[in-house]
Amino acid sequence: MPSPIKSGRRHLKTNGPAIAEKWKLAQEKARRTATWARTMTKVIISQNNSQAPFWHVVNFLGPGKCEPRGIVDLLAVRKNQGEHALPLKRGDCFDMILIQVKGGSAKRPSAEERERLRSVAKIYGAKTILLSEWKKGSKAVLCRLDGDEWSSAIDPAEVFGPRSKPGKKPRTKPEKNGKVMASAASKAWATRKARLHGDA
Repeated sequence: MPSPIKSGRRHLKTNGPAIAEKWKLAQEKARRTATWARTMTKVIISQNNSQAPFWHVVNFLGPGKCEPRGIVDLLAVRKNQGEHALPLKRGDCFDMILIQVKGGSAKRPSAEERERLRSVAKIYGAKTILLSEWKKGSKAVLCRLDGDEWSSAIDPAEVFGPRSKPGKKPRTKPEKNGKVMASAASKAWATRKARLHGDA
């Protein structure tokens, strides 16, 4: 009877290249999904970022445009035009929002990751912590971290829309049909895929 150890070695020697190729393909798929999740999150922000002071989104990338270490995937920042104690003047300070992005079937942040997000927000005075979830063929969905739990889906305009003036109701855009939004996202995905194949 052959030794299990020797049989395992023969299996790795014979199938090693195939396993390595599958791992490489899985890594590339995960990278593309993460890239699209960040892109669709920025699309949602830009659609609601129509009035000054404008939000600017910082996208953190590591070597080879892969996800770097760290709990924050995107940082939304804008000038705070409010009144501050001297010697500060209007526009000297910033509003910041921390965004964790999940694409495809990625799990939501764990309790330890939520604690890390709250710690970073406390250090930098971030006003909100958001989770953006995106699946192929649909738009990104935003949730807010309330205490230790994620809220249900929120309207992006609540966070990134224009500030309402005292005594004046904020203007709201008519909500687009969900099927129309999903169709637009599907077309964007198909266009991106065609370009990637064209470059190959």
